[in-house]
Amino acid sequence: MQKVPPEVEKPRKSRQEWAYYRQLPVIHWFVIVLSIALCTLLTLGAWYFSSEQMQQKNMARFQHEAEQVVKQVAERITLYEYAAGGNVNQGEQWLDYSNTSKSLKLDKTSAPAIISQLMVGSLATPNRLVTLKISDETTLLYDDRQKGKNNSVDAQPLFQQVSQVNLYGRVWHFDIETNLAFRHIVASNQSIFILVFGLFVDLLLLAMFVFVSKAKHKAQSTVDTMTAELLSTTHHLDKSTDNLVQFNEEQDDFVYIVSHDLKAPLRGISQLAQWIEEDISESVGEQTTEHLKLMHNRISRLEYLLDDLLTYSRIRGDQADFSQVDVSELVKKLFLSLAPSDGFTLNCPLKLPVITALFGPLEQVFHHLIHNSIKHHDKKHGTVSVTATIGDEGFEFMVSDDGPGINPEHHEKIFDVFSTLRPRDEVEGSGMGLAIVKKLLNKYHGKITIESGEGHGTKMTFTWPTEENLRRINGG
Repeated sequence: MQKVPPEVEKPRKSRQEWAYYRQLPVIHWFVIVLSIALCTLLTLGAWYFSSEQMQQKNMARFQHEAEQVVKQVAERITLYEYAAGGNVNQGEQWLDYSNTSKSLKLDKTSAPAIISQLMVGSLATPNRLVTLKISDETTLLYDDRQKGKNNSVDAQPLFQQVSQVNLYGRVWHFDIETNLAFRHIVASNQSIFILVFGLFVDLLLLAMFVFVSKAKHKAQSTVDTMTAELLSTTHHLDKSTDNLVQFNEEQDDFVYIVSHDLKAPLRGISQLAQWIEEDISESVGEQTTEHLKLMHNRISRLEYLLDDLLTYSRIRGDQADFSQVDVSELVKKLFLSLAPSDGFTLNCPLKLPVITALFGPLEQVFHHLIHNSIKHHDKKHGTVSVTATIGDEGFEFMVSDDGPGINPEHHEKIFDVFSTLRPRDEVEGSGMGLAIVKKLLNKYHGKITIESGEGHGTKMTFTWPTEENLRRINGG
């Protein structure tokens, strides 16, 4: 495949993404716009609420400062009155200031200077958060703005108010404003921070929507690609499965046809050999007799082989019926049908279960395992034992013997088709018995294991499903 240059690939991807965004449903964009608008409104609301709270808090502080300053000024004037005149009745020191005819202690000329002298200590300009302008109806008594060294005056005060106080028969006006010290103390970026943070969250939300949309687009593209690949793979698998099923069917049909068709000429050969033996029975030599006996053995072995091949080929497609199986009776009948020599015994130490199972397949498994135990025994006497245990998943049966055992290196090989560990002239057999057992157990989801060693006998253990599992496996 030809590689696309980067200068062509990048604009093409951008166009594809823009086309994807334009194809998004209206509800998608509605949710995005609504979310951002809601977040913006919440941000502005929080900013406004915070600003109002700060404004109210600062206003309350200003009012408190103003009240304290007025109160302290009034207290200091009272103290000055007592200091200047002693125990004079209240108001006598201010009689001339009140336009009376009595002697003066404080007049309109000296009043501003005296008030300025009183504005010291805690009332000094550096110690206050407000600036003052004190006057009566006609006379200016004190003004922070007129003081040459006062650097705390705020040209644009945050708060201001006018208070009127009755002092000794006259109305004094207190013009109070916040100063630069007040502005510095109450300065706060809280509302600005809330606004900036809220706008940042809006941008983050928008970026998140863009990122999610891109991720969704990429994920959708990936899913589409994987779906297409999966469909293609599934198509190939279906085709391969069909081919495999067809191949297996053809293979089974071929084995069945070959096995079935070979039996007729084989019977003819056997019959012909018998006729020849009868015709020359009076003049035949000992060697010829041995050859004819060997021919009969070979024909019998081939018949066994064809029968086992037919059984093996039918395992996949055969449908057996369910029935009650008394396993104890089954193994006893099988043992007797195999006609072992008098030296062999069957041992079932525990009562074997009665189960609902497919009789034919289970019978074949036991038949081949018991037959192998007898056939491959190295002595004229021996014992074959069959035991069973019941578990949650099914039954576990064990067929064991006290024969010569099997070398561990052959434990896998013995389940192969046509596999024998001893020459067929020593032990007659097709080499198909254990292969049939394994194929039957695989069909019904069972397993078989072997435990054996040379000179220590053999234990064949296989599992068999419960009725419920067996019906599910068997399709009903």
